[in-house]
Amino acid sequence: MVEQAIVSLINDRLPGLAGRVTPVVRDDSAPLPAITYQSGESKQQLNLDGTPSGIGSHKLQIDLWAETYNELSSMRQTLQLLNGYRGTVNGLNIGLIQVSTNDDVLDDTPNSNTLALIINVTYLN
Repeated sequence: MVEQAIVSLINDRLPGLAGRVTPVVRDDSAPLPAITYQSGESKQQLNLDGTPSGIGSHKLQIDLWAETYNELSSMRQTLQLLNGYRGTVNGLNIGLIQVSTNDDVLDDTPNSNTLALIINVTYLN
């Protein structure tokens, strides 16, 4: 559910990437730019007495792929605007999104640049 909400937010902000936001693996023959994502740690917070608090957190790695550095940078800037987001997306009550950036990387593929964003989502169950 968290993945679908984040993909929906990405598609809203980068509509030109419709159909090119995919889980885990990017089709090397597909056009750039593109985005891949994969889930990381997911946990439910507990109260001090061990009962569920109703608050969950989920981490995703978002990999941005583009032919040019400028295109990659533009995608990063757009998605960094999700930092601090609160709202309901696809029925998920998001309390807070935090976005952090890793270093830029040149891929072995000619004209391919990539960059990873880490998105931490805190939500209410």
